Amino acid sequence: MYRGPLSGLAKESSQGSLESFSPMKKTRPAFQLLEFNGPPTYLLQSAPAPRHGLPTSQPFRVFWSLDLSLNFMASRLRLYQLTLLSVVASLFEQAASQSESVFLSRPELQAPVLKVDVNDVAKVTQGYLFATPFRNHQPGPYVYDQSRNLIWSGFGVAGPANAHDFSVCDYKGSTGDHMSYLIVNQENGFGQGLGVIMDSHFRIVDTVKSSLGRGPADMHEFNVLPGGESAILIIYQPVQYDLSSYGIASTFGWVTAGIFQEIDIESGKVIFEWKSTNHVDPSESRVKPGTTDISGDGKSKATPYDYFHINSVDKSAEGEYLVSARHTSTIYKISPVDGSVIWRLGGLNSTLSLTGFNFSSQHDARFISETSSSTTLSFFDNGSNGYTITATGSTAFIIKVDNTTDTATVVSAYGSSLSTTSQGSTQVLPTGNTLVGYGSKPTVNEFTADGTLVYSASFSNTKFESYRWQKFNFTFQPTDQPALFSYAKTATSNTAFFASWNGDAATKSWTVWTGATNDPPSFTALATIDRAGFETLYTSTNGFAAYAFVEAKNADGKTLANSSTVMPFVPGPGLVDSCGDTQCVVT
Repeated sequence: MYRGPLSGLAKESSQGSLESFSPMKKTRPAFQLLEFNGPPTYLLQSAPAPRHGLPTSQPFRVFWSLDLSLNFMASRLRLYQLTLLSVVASLFEQAASQSESVFLSRPELQAPVLKVDVNDVAKVTQGYLFATPFRNHQPGPYVYDQSRNLIWSGFGVAGPANAHDFSVCDYKGSTGDHMSYLIVNQENGFGQGLGVIMDSHFRIVDTVKSSLGRGPADMHEFNVLPGGESAILIIYQPVQYDLSSYGIASTFGWVTAGIFQEIDIESGKVIFEWKSTNHVDPSESRVKPGTTDISGDGKSKATPYDYFHINSVDKSAEGEYLVSARHTSTIYKISPVDGSVIWRLGGLNSTLSLTGFNFSSQHDARFISETSSSTTLSFFDNGSNGYTITATGSTAFIIKVDNTTDTATVVSAYGSSLSTTSQGSTQVLPTGNTLVGYGSKPTVNEFTADGTLVYSASFSNTKFESYRWQKFNFTFQPTDQPALFSYAKTATSNTAFFASWNGDAATKSWTVWTGATNDPPSFTALATIDRAGFETLYTSTNGFAAYAFVEAKNADGKTLANSSTVMPFVPGPGLVDSCGDTQCVVT
C-alpha cells in the first residue's frame, strides 16, 4: 500500500431527443423512436430506489406504428406521460432523504451524499478521500474531494459486489500512480473475492488472487507493497480442529484459520504464507464460540469458530509482518523467517507492557517506522465489539514499542465520542496529520498532531458504511467522455445544460457549444462557466439550442475532452405544466 507523500469531439446522435424518421421497406408499418435520457430531475438527493421499481438508469422508449389509429396513438402517448410523471414523483419523494445524489447527465449513478461539518482549509491535508461505501444502493469504490463533491463512482467497474480497502499504490516499479481495492462477495464477518489494480485511467491492469489451494481472498486487506511487485491478501479458511475443550467431542470441531499470503503479482506465486492455527491457540481468544454475531459455534464447517479474526497485515522495510486480530484483541509482530511470533501487543498473553493505555477489537495496524531498538505503529482501537466494551469511544493510536524494555507507550491518541463496533482505519498523513475512519459509523475525521480536529465528514445516511477511509493526492486521467444533458421547457424556451465527467478532477470550466444544425455541424461557443461540483448547471439566455456539446477545460484553459452532441429534452403537453425553466418536478 502506498505510504509516501501526497502527489499532486466525438459527435453522435442525440440522447434525449427525437431521432430521425426512417420508413421501413415494403408494407411493414413504419416506426419512429422517442428516446429520453433519464428522468427530468436535477441533482436530486435521493434514497435508494426500491429494487422492484423502475430503474432510473433506463431510458424510456415509446414506439408506435404510423398506420395505427389516432385514438391508439393518443392513448399510448398519455400512458407514456403518466409513466414519466409517476417516475419523477417517485424520485422527488426519495430525494427528501438526501442520502444519494442523482445526476441528470449521468442518471445511472446514485452516489452517497457526503456532508462536511468541519473543514479548516489552512490546516487540513490536501487530497482526495477514497472510500468504499456499502449498504447503499450502489456499493463500490468512490472518490470525493474535500468539499464533499463526487469525483468518481466506481460502481460496477469490477463486477456486482462490494469493494473494500481502496487505496493508491505502486505497480511494477512505478510509484503512487495506480489504485487498488478488493472486490468481494460479503459474508457474515468476512468476504470472498480478489484484489484489483487500476491505472490512472480507471482501467483494470491486474488482479491478485490467493493461492496454494486456499479459499478466495477476504475483504479485510489488499496491501500492495512498496515497489508494486508483491501484495498481501488475507484468507478466512475453515479447518478441522480439536474443540473438545469447548464441549465439541463427538466429531470434528471447526475453526476459521486466519491466513495471510504475500503474493508475487507477476507470477501469482506465494512468497510467504502465515496461518494463525500454527502459531496462536484458540485459548488466546477473547471471544468464545457462539457468543457474538460473527464468532461461529465451531460445530460445522458452515459455522466455524472464528477465534482469531485477522483484519490487517503490514510489512516493514526490514521484512517483518504486523498482524491485527480482532478476536484476540492482539497485534502480532511476525518473523519472516519461520512465522514465529516476535512479540504480542495487547490481549490475554501480551509480551509487552502497555503503559497508560489499553485497547480491544482493533483494526488497521500499520508500521510507521522501525529501528533496531524501537517500533512505531498506528492502529484503530474500536474499544468494543458490541458485546464486550473497554472504552466509551473509539480511538486512533500511535504507539512506540521499546524493544529493549518490552514496553509500549502512547505517542499520540485521537479520541472521539464516536464508538464503532466494527471496522475502522488510521492513516498517518505526510503533513503529520492523522486521518481516522470510523467504519460502521459513516464518519471520517482528520486531526493535527496536537489533536485538533480540522476536518470531519459523514455520509448523510447513517446506515452507510465504509470499512476504511484514506486520503491521497492523485492525477486522474479518465478515458470516458464528459456527459451532457440539455433541457428546454418548450421549443422556443431558453435551454439548460447539465455537464459532468465521472473520474475527472482537472476540469475547472465548461464551454457550452450550440448550433442550429448538426449535419453539417455548425456550432458557436455560447458561454464558458466555472465547474460547480460533479454536475454543473448552466441556463442560457439566448433561446432554444437545437444541438449542443460541452468542452472541458483545465485551469490553464487547455481543452481536455468534449462530450457527445445532444438534443434537448422538451416535455410534451401532458408534462409541461409540471416543468420549470431547468427541470420537471411534480409538486
